[in-house]
Amino acid sequence: MVSFPKISLSQALFVAILLVLGLYIYMRGEGFNVPASSSIASPAIPCAMGYWCPVSSGKNKGYRCPGGTYGSGTNLADPKCSGLCRAGCVCSEGSTQQCASPCPAGYYCVEGTGGAVPPLVCPEGYYCPESTVDPKICPKGVVCPPGTSALP
Repeated sequence: MVSFPKISLSQALFVAILLVLGLYIYMRGEGFNVPASSSIASPAIPCAMGYWCPVSSGKNKGYRCPGGTYGSGTNLADPKCSGLCRAGCVCSEGSTQQCASPCPAGYYCVEGTGGAVPPLVCPEGYYCPESTVDPKICPKGVVCPPGTSALP
């Protein structure tokens, strides 16, 4: 016959409260990580800026925000993170600011540039200084080949 140690009612209630609290934290999940190595009663770890954490991912930091997006807050649960990178800017994977870096000279950048959408080469007949959203037309008589960043 198996014998179990005797515990008091207060000890049993304490264990029950810890289990319920741990289960609540685990089930709440969205935007939080519960490390796979932890017990169910462990507190959840907030998802870091620049990352998103799906329900019960078990990853330490979750997943980096995709290129072209940014994650300016913690506990994000959506792969779109905080939103798209601002036009005129580039946001690489894991960016935490809406404008992580300016669009390079000779290129123009639409909203969401940095992932599947790369900076676009400035077209012939236009020039594109740093942070360009809309290419600027070259004046009459000035030659602007593709990728022109400034007027001569």
